[in-house]
Amino acid sequence: MTIEPREVLIVEGVYSARPEFDDFADLKVLVTIEDAERTHRLDHRAGAANRHHPDAWDARWDAAECVYFETIRSPRDFDLIVAEDE
Repeated sequence: MTIEPREVLIVEGVYSARPEFDDFADLKVLVTIEDAERTHRLDHRAGAANRHHPDAWDARWDAAECVYFETIRSPRDFDLIVAEDE
């Protein structure tokens, strides 16, 4: 697949700021949210009972996200951090 050059191309999504994409990105933005609000939204979508199950998707996601930010791309490596509560 070939993508023609554009003046602005926004790539959004999980892990879209991986280091191997650095040559293609002029600006890396991390959007954050307070943990309490994140939990509230997860509970609203999937239900609190599901979130507390040991095999819950959320638990696996949280663990993977911790590994990502600790070993692959630190939040300090982003050009801009936007806190949703601001």
